[in-house]
Amino acid sequence: MTSVDLLVPELSELDATGAHTLLLRDLLVAKSAGPVRIVTQVPTTTTENVTLVDGWTDPADLVILQHGIGSFVAEAVIHRRVPCVLNYHNITPAEFLEPWDPGLLPGLRWGRSQLDQLVPLTTRAIADSGYNACELRAAGFDDVRVSPVMWRLGIDEALAGDREPVVLFVGRVVSNKRHEDLVASMAMVHDTHPDARLVLVGSPSIDTYGRALTSLIERLGLANVVEFTGPVDNAELAAWYRRASVFLCLSEHEGF
Repeated sequence: MTSVDLLVPELSELDATGAHTLLLRDLLVAKSAGPVRIVTQVPTTTTENVTLVDGWTDPADLVILQHGIGSFVAEAVIHRRVPCVLNYHNITPAEFLEPWDPGLLPGLRWGRSQLDQLVPLTTRAIADSGYNACELRAAGFDDVRVSPVMWRLGIDEALAGDREPVVLFVGRVVSNKRHEDLVASMAMVHDTHPDARLVLVGSPSIDTYGRALTSLIERLGLANVVEFTGPVDNAELAAWYRRASVFLCLSEHEGF
């Protein structure tokens, strides 16, 4: 049997990469692949069989690295020259976030630098979209496969209800996703559809950007029209997809 280590910077089922890691863990366990362990750099109580990267001294037969930002788990792979399968979730270009939070830039640039160093250690690279596959090939990875993340969301029927005049967007509240354009478009929609609402599902990430959005919403008189849900679990997310009439994405860079 083949032992497997899943390396992820931070494990949270409310985060897309964390949720994918847990999904992959469950799939490997169901296929009886062998012992499956998650290695992360942030303590968590989310699941069993989790090892902090500081104590990761015995890499498994197969190491799968989830990469989307500079991390100590990637650094451990590079420093120890551990062969790995790279699962790439895209690194947001720094210029999109620099005006709002320059403190995020070192992690993004570190991640790009680590990507270059992972080329000779990667036995296979997996991208969740053709867009990300192109980035990997441009970085020098040869064996790149596209494998979209697909799973069936269990729905919370109590939350779902019937279709509503809801415009929905799902994604972290960060500037490259252009929430301000969603809000501005909602001002026009609301003129002709006064019962319509804009629901923004996702974790807040940059305080200055969040405050600017709040100010814009108040200035446009949309305080009762725009709703930020914050992070939600899969059942609530599925319920929002069922209730919404329209999904609207105006992202400048979605990384997918």
